[in-house]
Amino acid sequence: MVLRDGAAARIRPISPHDSELLREFHGRLSSETVYYRYFAPHPELSVRELDHLTHVDHVKRVALVVILRGELIGVGRFESIDGESAEVAFVIRDDVQGQGVGSLLLEHLAAAGRERGYRKFVADVLPHNGRMLSTFRFAGYDIEQGTSDGVVAVSFNIADSDAVDTVRESRQQRSEAGSLVSLMEPRSIAIVGVSRRGDSMGDVFLVNLIAGGFTGRLFVIHPEAEHIRGIQCVGSLTQIPHPVDVVVIAVPAEQVRGVINDAAQIRAKGLIIVSSGFSDAPSRAELGRVARAAGMRLLGPAAFGIINTRSDISANCSLKIPMPAPGMNAFFCQSGALGSDTLRRLMDRGLGVSSFMSAGHRVDVSGNDALQYWSEDDASRVILMHLETLGNPRKFIRLVTRVVRHKPVVILRTLGARAHHPWGHPPEDSLARGVVLDQLLADTGVIEARTVEHMLDVAEIIDHCGVVTGNRIGIVGNSEALEILARNAAEQEGLHNAPMSWTMVRASTPDAYRRSLDDALMSDAVDIVIALHVPPVESATDRAVSEVIDQLATGLSKPVIAVVVGADTYAAETRDSEKPSLRKFPVFSDVERALQALGSVVRYGEHLKKLQIVEPLELQDEVDTQLLRDQVAALLHDDATVSLDGVQGEGLLNSYGLNLRIPPDDVGRRAIVVSGIDDMWMGRMVGLSVADPVASLFVDTRYAWAPISVSDARQTTRASAVYRLLRAPEGNDGGELTAEEVDSAVQSVAAILTKVGDVMHDVPHIVKIMLHAEISVSGEAYITKCSMDLSRVGTDRPWATRSLPPVTG
Repeated sequence: MVLRDGAAARIRPISPHDSELLREFHGRLSSETVYYRYFAPHPELSVRELDHLTHVDHVKRVALVVILRGELIGVGRFESIDGESAEVAFVIRDDVQGQGVGSLLLEHLAAAGRERGYRKFVADVLPHNGRMLSTFRFAGYDIEQGTSDGVVAVSFNIADSDAVDTVRESRQQRSEAGSLVSLMEPRSIAIVGVSRRGDSMGDVFLVNLIAGGFTGRLFVIHPEAEHIRGIQCVGSLTQIPHPVDVVVIAVPAEQVRGVINDAAQIRAKGLIIVSSGFSDAPSRAELGRVARAAGMRLLGPAAFGIINTRSDISANCSLKIPMPAPGMNAFFCQSGALGSDTLRRLMDRGLGVSSFMSAGHRVDVSGNDALQYWSEDDASRVILMHLETLGNPRKFIRLVTRVVRHKPVVILRTLGARAHHPWGHPPEDSLARGVVLDQLLADTGVIEARTVEHMLDVAEIIDHCGVVTGNRIGIVGNSEALEILARNAAEQEGLHNAPMSWTMVRASTPDAYRRSLDDALMSDAVDIVIALHVPPVESATDRAVSEVIDQLATGLSKPVIAVVVGADTYAAETRDSEKPSLRKFPVFSDVERALQALGSVVRYGEHLKKLQIVEPLELQDEVDTQLLRDQVAALLHDDATVSLDGVQGEGLLNSYGLNLRIPPDDVGRRAIVVSGIDDMWMGRMVGLSVADPVASLFVDTRYAWAPISVSDARQTTRASAVYRLLRAPEGNDGGELTAEEVDSAVQSVAAILTKVGDVMHDVPHIVKIMLHAEISVSGEAYITKCSMDLSRVGTDRPWATRSLPPVTG
C-alpha cells in the first residue's frame, strides 16, 4: 500500500513472531496516543499482553499490521461480539499519523470482516480523539454515534457502497499519484554505475542529464574517481550528505541487491534499475519486495528510464539521446527499444512530450501507476501507452474509465489480451483472455491504436485539432481518385460525408483552391475539413496551395486535416524553415491513415458527449442482503462447494426479486441467458447472451463488472447480441417486436442484469449464477431456469488492492 507521502508500506496479518515489533512499536507511542487507545496510561505491554495480541484465530479475532522500512507503524484489529457485530480498534505511530494508515487499515479490516460474515463494526472513542473520529467519518460509511459515560460510541454497517468505493478510489488515486512525484519530478538524482572510461549505461544517464539541463542536484557514485564529466564523485550512496529522490542503478545484476540496501539506508524515495540479467520472475520479485520493504518505488529492472521536460525539472534520466521537446503527450511503455523509437518518431513529427516512463520488467511501478500520476499532471493532456501486459485488468479498466473523462488515453497492445498476474497466468477459460477484455476496454472510451503509426497519427490530430466532436466531413481536393478513397475510408470509420463536393481539376490555381476551401470551412453541413492535394508535375503550385491551406486554417474554429502527396517532404521543410510555420493542422501523405486516425478521435469525442447525458436515477428496492448471506453460509456449513439448480437456487434469489415464472403461451419469444461469474483475474462480473448453442461458439456474451447500475445495464443490453435479437424481424418462433416493445424488453433485461450484479457484489460466496429467461412479445422478461455455484473461496477483495489474499491462520 502507498501512503499519502508516497512511501510504500506493507499490510499483512499479524503473526506470533511480531511480539518484538509490537513491543518496540508500543514503546514509541506518545502518552496521549496510548491513552486514546487504552483509555488509561499504559507505558508498556506485558509478556501476557503481547502473547494475547499476536495470537489470533483470524476468524473471531483478526489483526493486521502495517510495516514500513522494517518497522511496525500501525496495528488494526477487530473482535467478534455476537457473530454479526465486531469491535474494531487501531493505533498508528505518532510520526506517521495523517498519512492515511488508519484509513487503509479500516478498509482492509472491513474487507476481512465481510469475508467472515460480519455486518457491523462498533468502536468506543474518547471525545478528544479527533483523528480517530475523522477516520470513521470520512471512510464513506453511514456512521451512527452517541455519547455515554464520556465516551463516543460509534457503529456502522461495513457493507460496500458507492460512497465507500468513491472514498477508496479517491484515496488510492492521491496516494499512488503522490508516490510517483519524486520519481517523475526528481530534485536530486544519484547514479551508481558510472565508469571513468565513459562506456557504461550509467555514463549515458549522466551525459543525458547534463545535456538536458537537469535543474536538481546530481551525484555520481564512484569508489575511486574524484570527478567524472565535471561532477564531483561520492564514494558510496551512504556518504551522500543530502536527501536523494532517485537512485539510478546501472551495475551488474549481482551487485544490484547491495545498492538497493544502500539506497534504503539513505531513505531514497525511488529506484530506476537499468541493469538486466534478472530473467526469472522470482529474482525480479525479490527486488520488488526489498524495495517496498524500504518504502521505495522501483522502476525496472531493465528500465529505459524517465523523462520530464518541464522547465523547472528538465530531467532526461534515460538512455534516450537527445531529449524530446516539451509538449502535451505523456508516453508509457515497457520496452526500451520501442520507447526510444516512438520518441524519435514523435520528434520527427514535431510533437512534444511532457514526460516519459519505460517500466522494463514492471516489478513495481506499472502502467496503472503512470495513469494515476498523469491523470493529475496538468502538463500531460494526452496519454499514450504501449502495453505488453496488464497486471490487473479490472483495476486498469476502472482507472482508464475515470481518466478518459478529462484526457484522451491512446493504448497500443502488442500481445492482444494476454495478462500477467501476481498469481500466474490466467487459465484458458479465464475472462482475462479473448474478446472479453477487448469489449471491456472499448466500453471505457479509450482509443485503441492498431500500430505505432496509428497511435502517433491520433496524437498528431489531437495535438493540432484537439478533441473533435463532430463527425461530418467536407472534402476539398484536386483529385477525384483521392476523393473517392477519402469518402470510402470515411464511411468505414463511421464518418458522414457532406453531400456537396469541392473537388477541382488537378491543375486548379491556388485561388480556386482557396475559394473551395473557404466554402467548405464556412458550410453549416461540415464539422471537419479534409484538404486533399496532389501537386502537378514539375510545378511550384504545390508550395502555393500548401501556403493557402496554412493561411486559411490558421485561427479558424473548425479542424482541418490535410492529405498532401509528398507530405513528408513538406512537413520537414516547414519545421526546418527559419520562418515560423503558420501550420495549425496535421499533414498526412496517406488518406486511409488520416481518416482512420480521425475516426478514432471522433469516436472518443462521441464517447465524451454520451457521458454528459444523465439518465434519471432509479432507486432499487431494499433487499435483505444478510438473509441471503446467512442462507449461503448454512448451505456451505459442511462443504467447500455446493451446486444448486431449480427451486433451491430460486429460493435463494427470491429476496432480490429474481423469481421463476411461466411465460405466456405465445409466439415470438426470445430466449436469453443472464450470468454472474467470479473470475480470479477479472473479478466479479455479469454477462448477457442469446440462449443459442451456435451463438455461444462465437463467445458472443456481453460482460460488465458487478455491481452494475440501471443505466449501464441498459447500455450493456443495447450493445449485446440480445439487442440484435430483439430487433430482428422474427423471434425464436416468429413474430416481431415494435419499437416500444423493444424498449420495454431492454428495461426488463436491464433489471435482471442489475439484480444479478447486486447478488454477485453482495454475497462473495456465490461464485456463479446462470439464469435462462424468455422475453414475451410484450417485451416482458420471464426467468424460466436457475442454477448457482457456491464456494468457500469466494471473496469480496477490494478491486483497488494490488494482491491481498484472504486473511488466514
